[in-house]
Amino acid sequence: MINHRLISSDTIDDLLNSVYRIIQEKGSEVPASRGKKQIIKEIIDAKLILTNPRARLSISESRSTPFSAFGEFLWYLSGSGGLDFIEYYIPEYRKHVTSKDKLTADDSYGPRFKGITEHQNQFKNVIELLKRRRDSKKAVIQIYDKIDLVDHLKDNVSTPCTLSFQFLVREEKLIMITNMRSNDIVYGLPHDIFAFTMIQELVARELGYKLGDYVHNVGSLHYYAEDKFEKNLSDYLDEGYQAPEDCIMPRMTKDPIAKFNELLLVEEGLRKGFDIDIKELKLDEYWQDIAILLKCHYLIKNKMIDRFLDEKEKFVNKIYMDYTDKRSRSITNANRE
Repeated sequence: MINHRLISSDTIDDLLNSVYRIIQEKGSEVPASRGKKQIIKEIIDAKLILTNPRARLSISESRSTPFSAFGEFLWYLSGSGGLDFIEYYIPEYRKHVTSKDKLTADDSYGPRFKGITEHQNQFKNVIELLKRRRDSKKAVIQIYDKIDLVDHLKDNVSTPCTLSFQFLVREEKLIMITNMRSNDIVYGLPHDIFAFTMIQELVARELGYKLGDYVHNVGSLHYYAEDKFEKNLSDYLDEGYQAPEDCIMPRMTKDPIAKFNELLLVEEGLRKGFDIDIKELKLDEYWQDIAILLKCHYLIKNKMIDRFLDEKEKFVNKIYMDYTDKRSRSITNANRE
C-alpha cells in the first residue's frame, strides 16, 4: 500500500513522536530484505521537515546520544571510511555493514563526500558553486552510486541508505533536501537528522546565510516489527520530554570550516589516546564545547570517571551539561548494580 506522509515539526522530538505514532498506527507490514523471515512496518514516500534544524538533539532519556551523533558527523566530513574511527563511537557498527578489506565500511559516506582527488571533493565543490551562483539548483552531493547496485547484485554488500543531498539558497536562507532510499526510525533516523543538519549549518554559515528548513525524503521509512523494537518505541512515546528550547544547539560561529578542521585534529588525537587539555586550545566557545564533549567520551571510554565528572562542568552552553549529567547518572546506577 502506498501511504505518502508529510510530517513537519519544529524540534527533533516533536518529529520523532509524530513519525513513531504514525508508523505504529498506520504502517504496512512487509517482508524485510534481510533474512530470518523478518517483517518491517513502514510508510512509503515520507517527507519529514524540521523547521528549526538547530533543534536536532533529542532531550529524551532514550534518544539523547550526543557522543555517537557527533562521532558519526565527524566521520562523514573527515572523509574517512575507517571502521576503527566509527567503532570508537558506535562499537556495534561493524556488525551491520560489510567490509571487503575489514578496515573500511563499504557504504561509508566520507570517501563519497571527498572523492579520490581534490577535484572530486563534492563538499568543497557545492560550497564553491553556491559562492559563484547563489540561485543554482545544481548544488548536489551524490552518495549512492551506480556501482552500489551492481555490487549488491553480486554479493550481500552494504549500500548507502542515503541517495543525495541538495542545497538551495532561497530568501537568504540555506535549505537542505536529503533523499534516502531507506531509513530505520529507531536507530538511524535520529542520528541521520543530527548529522545532516550539522552539515546544513556548516554550509550555511560558511556561505553567510541563515538556516532554512531541513527536508528529509525517504522511500521506505520503517522499523523492524519485533518485540524489542516495539518496546523501544513505546518506551520513548511514554517517556515524554522537557521544554523544547532545551534541545536547540547554539548557533554555529562564522567561517566554520577552518574551525571544524581544527576540531578534527582534536578528535583524532583523543581517539588515538592522547590526553588533550581542551582549555589550552584556541577554539571559540562553540567548537570548544564540542571538543569538551569529545574529551568526556574519551574519559568515559578510558574509565577515568572522576576526571569525566570534572570535565563535564567546563561547558559554556548548558545543553551539553544536561546530556553529560544523564551519562553520569547512568554510570552511577551501573556502579550501584
